[in-house]
Amino acid sequence: MSEPVRTFRDPVHGYINVYPHEQAIIDTLPFQRLRWIHQLGLSSYVYHGAEHSRFGHSLGVMHLAGKFTERLVQKNKDLIVGSLGWKALDFERNAEQLILEARLAGLLHDVGHAPFSHVGETALFPKGKGHEEYSAAIIVAPDLGIGDVIDSQLADWGVTKERVAKIVSEEIYEEVYEAGFVRELISSAWDVDKMDYLLRDSLYCGVQYGKYDLERLLDTFTLRLEDSSENLQLGVDYGGIHAVEGLILARYFMFTQVYFHAVRRAYDHILTEFIR
Repeated sequence: MSEPVRTFRDPVHGYINVYPHEQAIIDTLPFQRLRWIHQLGLSSYVYHGAEHSRFGHSLGVMHLAGKFTERLVQKNKDLIVGSLGWKALDFERNAEQLILEARLAGLLHDVGHAPFSHVGETALFPKGKGHEEYSAAIIVAPDLGIGDVIDSQLADWGVTKERVAKIVSEEIYEEVYEAGFVRELISSAWDVDKMDYLLRDSLYCGVQYGKYDLERLLDTFTLRLEDSSENLQLGVDYGGIHAVEGLILARYFMFTQVYFHAVRRAYDHILTEFIR
């Protein structure tokens, strides 16, 4: 991987390095659009600080996706080589490809959101469709610039726009992304998306409900082989169980105290009906 060309100073994660291909994607119109989409829709009418955007959140998810993938790959080298069929001599290069794809999936996982984040999407999107499918479609679209950047700048690493889109949304491709644990990191019960938005939303809403031990999760996340197949899944060392419970409880408290705040839900309902 080349040297970073830019560093964002993030209020949650500190310094976030950005590489040339990532900066080129950030400069595209579809990604810049995220600057004007509030992360929490109309929640700033209840928590006045909640004016943060999907732009900052996407950078944070990219940062965490890279850190967790790098840590998991180095920690479970033998398991990954056996499961994914890598040659030992190609390990570092293959690992680099996984990290590049995980970072891109984290960066682009929300690029398909509607103008008010989740609010109103049930009225705007066809039944059964979510922002993930639109994110994947934007990634592979021939005229929006993102896919062109991926294919032109990362071809030597084996990274393609289709592979990144496959991580973001498995719904649009029949073929499953082979490193399932990377997909879990982007979208699952304990993904880096949740890890970022809980801390970020807590900060901007001025509450403490979303706090948990991120560093302990990074240290104790691991991989395991699913019993019925050769698919690698996310796991956690025994010493990290309480950290995972802390993440789950943080999400529960944020939903009960912030995301499901009665006034905020009323705003959501009114806007959704207006759009409908």
